[in-house]
Amino acid sequence: MIGNVDFSPISITEAGVHEYTIKEKTPSDGNWQTDSREYRVRVTVTDNGKGQLVVSQVEYPDGFPDFVNVYTAPKPRPVCVALCATKRLCGACLCSGMFTFGVFDSEGEEAALGTNNARGNIVFPSICFNQAGEYSYYVCELNQSGNGWVTDNSEYPVIITVTDNGSGQLEAKVSYPYGEPFFINQYCSHEC
Repeated sequence: MIGNVDFSPISITEAGVHEYTIKEKTPSDGNWQTDSREYRVRVTVTDNGKGQLVVSQVEYPDGFPDFVNVYTAPKPRPVCVALCATKRLCGACLCSGMFTFGVFDSEGEEAALGTNNARGNIVFPSICFNQAGEYSYYVCELNQSGNGWVTDNSEYPVIITVTDNGSGQLEAKVSYPYGEPFFINQYCSHEC
């Protein structure tokens, strides 16, 4: 953005060459970096022979004053997301911490681990994001079938879209392409 600077008039009471310096007085602050350059101004004043002083020449030895201030947008605050899932059992009572579940990124790296509570709710530790973008994850159960248990080997994809709201805060939207993670395990006390 370009803006002009208008100065109040300077009174000069005698002929001659008068030198001035133009500089910005606003200090850098916060996200603003102000221009610290100084520009000399040389004003030549002459007597026109009619009892009047006139400006005959204005020179800028350092070039015409052109101040450039730089604004750096603040780094947005991160946003954290806690994913959830649900566990149900057939053939047995569900106890807290009975089954373990994981959230993995698109490279298969573990992002969070969680266990069920007695009501079957699974809340994972928060995953935090420091920059905008689209992030892909999947949620799955980590327990294996055996000893009468048939575990659910479903994998649920999760898409987390992180955006910068322009006010210094990241925001996240969570979507489940195939529905929210819902795992069902079965228990048989004998061979089913």
